[in-house]
Amino acid sequence: MAEADESTLAKVYRWYLRGLPADLAIRKVQVDLEVSEKIIQRRQKK
Repeated sequence: MAEADESTLAKVYRWYLRGLPADLAIRKVQVDLEVSEKIIQRRQKK
C-alpha cells in the first residue's frame, strides 16, 4: 500500500478506529478496492 491516496488512508484509519487491528484494516481496504475494480471492469464489458 505504498501508493495510497488520502481517501484510501482515511478508509484504513476508519476501520482501525472501529477496532480492527492495523494489518487487518489495511487488508480489508485492499480487498474492497480489488472487488470494486473487478465490478467496474465487468460493467464496462457489458
